[in-house]
Amino acid sequence: MNVAIIESYSDFEAFGALLDETHYGFEYEVDEFISGTMYQCDSVIVDGGVKFSSVLELGCTNFEFVQGQPLSFMPSIPAELSDLLKDFNRQVLAALGLENGITHHEFFYDHESGKITFLEIAMRVPGTIVVPLHADNCGINLMDCSLYLAANKRWLNTLQTTVKNDRFAALLPVGHGEVTRLHQPDLESDFGIDWFVSEGTSVDLTDTVQDQAGVLRVYNTDPGRCAVTLSACNTSPRQPVANLRTSPARPE
Repeated sequence: MNVAIIESYSDFEAFGALLDETHYGFEYEVDEFISGTMYQCDSVIVDGGVKFSSVLELGCTNFEFVQGQPLSFMPSIPAELSDLLKDFNRQVLAALGLENGITHHEFFYDHESGKITFLEIAMRVPGTIVVPLHADNCGINLMDCSLYLAANKRWLNTLQTTVKNDRFAALLPVGHGEVTRLHQPDLESDFGIDWFVSEGTSVDLTDTVQDQAGVLRVYNTDPGRCAVTLSACNTSPRQPVANLRTSPARPE
């Protein structure tokens, strides 16, 4: 079947040689299966220096979100790990030679091996709920920072952060069918939900994180209890803490 598991560069070269020996016009794809937890680091760079950066732990990948799992963003992670990931972010920014801008950087961290795997970096503000989450948690609005960079970057020299780590947010996925009921989660932390659907709304499965049933915002003055709440939210991936009761899924 010309399928191989690649564990080293030499394995990759050997498979390439095998393809050269075949007489078929197949197209091949290479899939990399990465172990670890997904994180993102959003930064403000002014004159080559990082004026602000904040690391968020992601509860799942975009692929898992469109399959029905809430996509959470948690700023409360151990200080030592946060410093390690911020340092990796600085190394990537230095290697790219970025002088001024807002960056959105995604990577995986394997807690067993300590390995960091680069995923992607973009010269833009982060999407979805992340800009207001940073603003609430750190007092830094990345959209405003982007405008300052375009107008007069000297204002960014006065940036001051007030990190709280007392909240997180989660995007709630849609299902398929007609909404008959909106569920309220049973959480020990204070929370609010901004619903983008209502009872009677017809919804469909999606292939993008832009299609959401709502946004869950959680707050707790004790960051430790906030983390416990997040764990409760992610305990059952197929049963989000705030979800929709919909009609049966479409037949295959």
